Parts: sequence; C-alpha cells; structure tokens
Amino acid sequence: MKVSAVIADAPRNIQLLSRQIYHPGDIIKCSADGNPKPSYQWKDLVSGTITEGDVLVISEEMVNNNYTFQCTAYNQYRGVSSVFNFTVGGKYLSMFDFAVCRFVTFSTLVS
Repeated sequence: MKVSAVIADAPRNIQLLSRQIYHPGDIIKCSADGNPKPSYQWKDLVSGTITEGDVLVISEEMVNNNYTFQCTAYNQYRGVSSVFNFTVGGKYLSMFDFAVCRFVTFSTLVS
C-alpha cells in the first residue's frame, strides 16, 4: 500500500527585493513560500489603498512622494506581512533624452 501525504503550511519567508528610491515603471516584487501557493496584497499604509498581486508597479502619479507599503502573503492557513518605506523620484532619462540634454547644453555654451 502506497500512502502519499501533502504538506500544507502557511506562508513564510516573505521577501521583498526593495531599495530606497524608485522611478515610474519600476516594479517591486513580493514573494513567500507556502503550500498552497500564497496570494498577495499590497496596502498603502497612509491612504489605505489595496492592490492585489505579487507585483507593485510604480506609476507616474507617485513621483516626488514618500510611501509606506505593506505586502501580505496569505493562504487559507494565515498571512505574513512585511512593511517598508521608499521614495519615488522622477522618470529615468533615456539615452536619447541624455543625448539631447548634452547637445542643448553644449550648444548653449558654444554660442
């Protein structure tokens, strides 16, 4: 007789690959171990806004502000959370934007 067991457990080992400053278009990913696989929820602890999913996308509307977010990983057994603070700066300059800025600056100095 063969017996198989499925180990079920609550989420644990929550991880955020985070840094202090983000820019529009950046993403912040939250992950955790658990069985069944956890679901995720992001909560802005200042506004109370809740976003479902393991990825938080930094938007243009977030520029020049500081944030405190909580990521919660949960399944039917329980949830585990991690809180972190970060700042959203302006957009990154593309190589084209950088080249145009350098050209304008150089042209202005030469004139």
